[in-house]
Amino acid sequence: MDASVATATGVAPDVAERRAHVRWRTPNVNATLHQGERVLPCRLKDISAGGAGLYPDFAVAVGQQVELVLSPRCSLPGQVIRAGRDAIGIKFDIPVALERRIDELIGLGLGPTDW
Repeated sequence: MDASVATATGVAPDVAERRAHVRWRTPNVNATLHQGERVLPCRLKDISAGGAGLYPDFAVAVGQQVELVLSPRCSLPGQVIRAGRDAIGIKFDIPVALERRIDELIGLGLGPTDW
C-alpha cells in the first residue's frame, strides 16, 4: 500500500497496512442507518470500501443486517461487526467492483459526500 495515500487520507501508514482498504476520516458527515423498519440518523467516524465506523446515538447488536445510506444515490448494505458505546462497526456486503471504485475515489481524495 502506498503510504502517501494513507497519509493523505488521515490514516497512519502502520495502521493502513493492516487494513484491506484505506479509511477516510469523516468527522462531519451525516448518514442514515436502516435496520429493518428502523431509520436511524447517524454520524460517520470513518469509511472505507470494506466498511464504516459510526458514532452511535442508538443501540444495535452484532450480526444485524443494515444499510448505510450516504445520499439518495449511494446506499451500502452490510452487517454490524462491532457494537460499543463509543463506536459501531459496519462491514459492507458489496460487489468487488464497487469496493475497487470506492478505493479509487478515496485514492483521488474524494470522500463519501462526493460519491
